[in-house]
Amino acid sequence: MYAKLPFDRPETIRLLGTALFTRIKDEEEQALIRAFLAGPRGSARDTPSGNPGGAGRR
Repeated sequence: MYAKLPFDRPETIRLLGTALFTRIKDEEEQALIRAFLAGPRGSARDTPSGNPGGAGRR
């Protein structure tokens, strides 16, 4: 329905790493991103919230 935003792409999250925290202040969202970054690349975990739409969607 909507085009994906840059932060919806796993490769963008991995590229920026914790630099994302300059924009993402919520501790729970930061914890999700840290867990995602700590996981293996190219797996089912490449959707941080377990949601194919990406992290932080509400």
